[in-house]
Amino acid sequence: MKKTLLCLTIALFACIALTGLSFAAAAPTKSLSVSATISSSVPEIDIVIRKNPTDLANPFTSGTDVTGSMALAFGNLVHTYTDPVTGLPKESGVWYSQDVYLVGVWTQGFGTRYEVKSACTGIGTIPITYNYFSVGPFYAPGDNGGLSKPSGATMLGLNSENPGTVNAISTTFKSIYKSELAPGRAVGLQLWYAVPSYKSDGTIPYTGWTGLPLTQAAGTYNGTVTLSIVAI
Repeated sequence: MKKTLLCLTIALFACIALTGLSFAAAAPTKSLSVSATISSSVPEIDIVIRKNPTDLANPFTSGTDVTGSMALAFGNLVHTYTDPVTGLPKESGVWYSQDVYLVGVWTQGFGTRYEVKSACTGIGTIPITYNYFSVGPFYAPGDNGGLSKPSGATMLGLNSENPGTVNAISTTFKSIYKSELAPGRAVGLQLWYAVPSYKSDGTIPYTGWTGLPLTQAAGTYNGTVTLSIVAI
């Protein structure tokens, strides 16, 4: 009789153990779907436009933000300036704008080597051959987290990190910046646009400049500056 009870007891404990294993295997689970979309891997640029920045060390914090207009409105051109010695008006002999525009360009190459270019149709029907409309490129470490221009990258008229040489706008795309070999680092660039006059010392602002002559007919002239970025 004792042997029978012992066998039943063992059988009972075995049943409880197996039942416990059954609960562990049946624990509830949840599945979550995961998705993500990469919209583009083509090089792209973003821009900010400031009119007449006064703090050249921090130009994007001074002047007027006109990014929303997407326009370089030079307004009424003038042909005189104030003599710094006499304080009297003095004739410059050309039409020019007292306004200057800074276009900040931020690039993203998405792992490729890339090139930033600028072109212009001119300002309306005023012949671009006068070379009166200029762009001056500049790489500032302060716009790039303190980093120097990438080794191997080139910029129009740029020596080291000094302001780039001012150049006449072209009707064909002119290279502004070429990144280093792939992957080209994303950078911030400063492009200064102007319709300049002579420098304060009487010299021309850049090679090839002839200025906008006073014989240009009165009127409002409209043109287009186009910035582009391409993989190279």
